[in-house]
Parts: sequence; C-alpha cells; structure tokens
Amino acid sequence: MKKFLIVLLVIALLITGGVIAFKTLPAPKTLGTSALFSESEIANGAKTAEKQVRNFSGVLRVLRVTYDEEKAESFLASDFESGKRTRENTMVFFVDFATGAHTTALNPWDVYTDYAVILTRENENAPFEVTGGGY
Repeated sequence: MKKFLIVLLVIALLITGGVIAFKTLPAPKTLGTSALFSESEIANGAKTAEKQVRNFSGVLRVLRVTYDEEKAESFLASDFESGKRTRENTMVFFVDFATGAHTTALNPWDVYTDYAVILTRENENAPFEVTGGGY
C-alpha cells in the first residue's frame, strides 16, 4: 500500500510540475515591422503584453502574441481620430490564450483569440505601460 501511495504522489508531482512548466513556456511571437517603433520597443512591448495576460485569473497558457500595425490602426481608429491617443505613443498587441478549469471572469477550458493589450507612453522618452485591453 505504501508503494502505491508513493507512486501516486510521484505522478501527482510530475503532473503538477508539467502543468507549471507548460504554463510558463514563452509564447510564440509574430512581430511585424513598424514605421513608428523600433524592433526592441516592439519586442519589449510583446513581453509586457504576454505578462499582462499571464496574470489573468485562470489563464493556463499564452498561445501567441502578435504585433500588426495595420490591425492596431484599425482597432484604435476612433481613438486616434478623436485625439484620445496618438499613433506615436500607442502600441497594440493581439494575444491568443487558453484557460484552465479555475477561472473567475473567463470561460473555463476555452481559447480566446485576438485579445488586445494596449500599451501607451506619455512621450518618446517614457516607458510603455498597459493602459487598456479587450475586444
């Protein structure tokens, strides 16, 4: 009986460790080019967007992070036109992620695609910060 319990404990630890390792694997990134931002600004922004989504309750895995300037332009067109945001100080990343069983605001065991994470900065010398998100 002791051997059986030890085997079950080892299996449980392996599964738990596997889930944790699976959750923390870096997500693949599709980072397009930009007329407004450097490659390093985009790469850093992608890391920030991924970290933001990873912190949502119930997210099991971030599947992909995408930067697409045309898509971002379309997503925030009304903000740019109204002057609420400026193109030079706003980046949008689109994130795909999967949830697990334990989630509060998201559907359990679901896949979300193109969740927008909006990063803005006050000026060219300021750091980008998460200022919004959604669909």
